[in-house]
Amino acid sequence: MPLGPVDKEGRKVSLSTATLFADSGMECTVKRYEYLLGAGVWRASCDEGVVRVDEMHLIRPDTFGALMNDIEAAMNCPASEEPTHAYNVVSGMCDACADRCGGTLCQARALHSICYRIHSLLAGDGE
Repeated sequence: MPLGPVDKEGRKVSLSTATLFADSGMECTVKRYEYLLGAGVWRASCDEGVVRVDEMHLIRPDTFGALMNDIEAAMNCPASEEPTHAYNVVSGMCDACADRCGGTLCQARALHSICYRIHSLLAGDGE
């Protein structure tokens, strides 16, 4: 059993961590942490209220809304840019190829990422 708070996935949360995330992806700005001795629970006092640390995420969880935002940003890229390269840039996957890969590598990466994210999100919904 880890000493100190852990997030929903069991990752250790440093007491200096300033931001936690709800399942919806909403940010919680942490003011302080407290341990409830009788309940054995770590809580975080946030601008938005008090939350249990073990019900929050250290890393913002992916959502269908975030996936759609990434796809829409790629679709709205300048006409001179390949949309799959734009998707890789907005989703944080691009290795800064500056669109020199000819599109094939970017297309494969984008489609793989989209499929992986959909499968992960569906698995999280219990489907």
